Amino acid sequence: MCGLSSSAPFRTFPILNGENVKLRELCRKDVKRIPKLLTQEVSYYLKQTIPNPYKIEDAIRFIAESHRSFKSRKGFIFGIDFRETGDEFSSSLVGIISVDNINKINRNAEVGYWIGKEYWDRGIVTESLELVIDYAFHILDLHKLYAFVFAQNIASIHVLEKCSFRKEGQQCEQRYKHGKFHNILLYGIIKNEN
Repeated sequence: MCGLSSSAPFRTFPILNGENVKLRELCRKDVKRIPKLLTQEVSYYLKQTIPNPYKIEDAIRFIAESHRSFKSRKGFIFGIDFRETGDEFSSSLVGIISVDNINKINRNAEVGYWIGKEYWDRGIVTESLELVIDYAFHILDLHKLYAFVFAQNIASIHVLEKCSFRKEGQQCEQRYKHGKFHNILLYGIIKNEN
């Protein structure tokens, strides 16, 4: 196992393989795909404000930012590839999952994710999150992962709870988005408690 003091996890970007998903580094071929997936309906529940419509230029900046995050050892922003039943992995991106804001002293990091609407309710995020949890705890040697989620995002809350995250608190009217204030829930998971 490699701890965060080691540079080993940051030498080359990891590829995490599951039964139906493959998590990998974002690349140039994803530039045209991200705007197609990141529709207003998908971005509605994201903590950060996303340009609408999301353009090619935005995707180029996002991919460059993901590479800088990895090189600076602050995080991993994975592209999610999905395998349809019995098929090979599609060469097209279906979503994003990240381990970001890595805090080496406190050995924790934030998890975030989104997936294109046409891929909702297929277990993709759950499987991706399970891979990320395993990588974060056993390779990065983190002690805790946490996630912020809009209180009305029932699907995302279900995914977190299915992956053994526990609700730790609520920030009332923390985000102003789409003309109203939203409550944000904080979920966390501690190594060896999942």
